[in-house]
Amino acid sequence: DLKKKLNLPIINMPKEVFNHTLKRCKKNSFIGLLATEGTIKTGIYNKFFDKNFKLIYPSKKIQKNSVNDAIKLVKMGK
Repeated sequence: DLKKKLNLPIINMPKEVFNHTLKRCKKNSFIGLLATEGTIKTGIYNKFFDKNFKLIYPSKKIQKNSVNDAIKLVKMGK
């Protein structure tokens, strides 16, 4: 919707990650996704990956204790 209303280029990150993965990985490979819990819940990456790859996610414990902290640090510039 934004793309239609704005006269600016918009990067679709899940699509870009998928295109990169297509070039680098064999079809039906397991691909680990490190993302926020919100991003995982939306299933946005699944829309691109499910036909060609098998997405895997961290356990809830690793997500809570490691991935969330790592994403927070990146967003803080660390």
